[in-house]
Amino acid sequence: ERERPARQQAAEAQAERDKLEREKLARQKAEQAEREKQERETALAAQQKEQAEARRREQQLADLRKKARSALAGNRLTSPGGDNAVELAGQMLTLDKGRNEGLQILQEVVGRYVAMGELAVAGDDLAVADGHYRAAERVVKGYRLPDVELRRLDRRLNAKRQEIAEVERRAREKRTPIVSPPPPEVSAPADPPKKAEGERSKVFVPPSF
Repeated sequence: ERERPARQQAAEAQAERDKLEREKLARQKAEQAEREKQERETALAAQQKEQAEARRREQQLADLRKKARSALAGNRLTSPGGDNAVELAGQMLTLDKGRNEGLQILQEVVGRYVAMGELAVAGDDLAVADGHYRAAERVVKGYRLPDVELRRLDRRLNAKRQEIAEVERRAREKRTPIVSPPPPEVSAPADPPKKAEGERSKVFVPPSF
């Protein structure tokens, strides 16, 4: 009889321990569920924020693209500040480097400068042509663009410089008078030598027989 209360007490103690363990597991499950819920909510919020940021970026890109195209159409290539094709295309690259739209606009700017430079070369206006070349060169080097068109303009500039230099050389030659060498001096004929004083011309007199 005395053993029964001891066994009962042991059983009750074990039951209490089991209860506490179940409660602990329940709390852990609840905490885990709460953490997972918070993680899902955080991930969802981050996803929504990212999507909103992507939509905002897309809208900004669309606005910049429209402005850059308008500037290019209006030949506002590098000026005025804040409203030129190069600056707007650069902002597009900063906003989204993975796209080629900004680079395409920049390459078109280079092509525009090259075309204007070639027209100036055809009109023998090398100062204007050189200015267009320098402007295109700054864009090419600033954004590491292909320089095929730039090198073509450079070749035409150099060829035109040589052509103009040759024309000017020939013109200078035509303007320079041809000076004939002076005629050789003609010496006056020397006077015949004078006869010695007292010398007379001898007259032949035949002898008399």
